[in-house]
Amino acid sequence: MDNTITSINPFPNDVRTAFQAYIQSQSEDGSQTRNRERITPIKQQRIFTFLNSPHIKAIDAIDARLKHRALTEFHITQDKLYRNSNATHKARYIVQESEVFDLIINEHLQLLHAGRDKVWAIVQQKYYGINKHEVAFILKQ
Repeated sequence: MDNTITSINPFPNDVRTAFQAYIQSQSEDGSQTRNRERITPIKQQRIFTFLNSPHIKAIDAIDARLKHRALTEFHITQDKLYRNSNATHKARYIVQESEVFDLIINEHLQLLHAGRDKVWAIVQQKYYGINKHEVAFILKQ
């Protein structure tokens, strides 16, 4: 991330802490706002494995589905995982949970403190694994 953006970040650390608590509560209670698009680190690693070594056999039916999904829906560019483009989106970077807060803040600041809808539109175009509820949570703080 750009150091200039980091140095002018108007969001205090308690917003980051509140956001982390929000994400954790989503994953624990299975609420409707839980982000189903975010890929767990374990699945990301397995997708990397399948993309780098497509000859590897899946270990069970679930793994076979993940392998098929990896080979048809994802690609690696410069050691980063991307979701392939489709009819509605260009290729999008697969976001890890630890990056979500910083990416949303970065886009918000690059858009000169734009509101939720404008930030969401850009986030949705560039990233896979961030949902509108997360953007709204951070920007309303």
